[in-house]
Amino acid sequence: MVFLEDVLAGAQVKIVLNRGVYPGIQVTLEYSNGGTSKTLTTPLTGGGALFVIPACAFINSVGMRIRYWVDDPFQQSEVLDLGVSMRL
Repeated sequence: MVFLEDVLAGAQVKIVLNRGVYPGIQVTLEYSNGGTSKTLTTPLTGGGALFVIPACAFINSVGMRIRYWVDDPFQQSEVLDLGVSMRL
């Protein structure tokens, strides 16, 4: 569970890959909250890739789906479902 108050400045997503990948290979992150989706791409550096999801993506979001994949036919995509709510 992710609380809206915790992502007011945006959420950092760090993906660390340590086997079967090469520096410079493209890593893609896709996030969606209902009908809106956005895709970000960055090259792999030092075995990892860092993405920032802006806070506005979490507003009025009942749930968020984050998926990432590596531009490599041997890698599978990973999916993470997040629930977003406000603290009471």
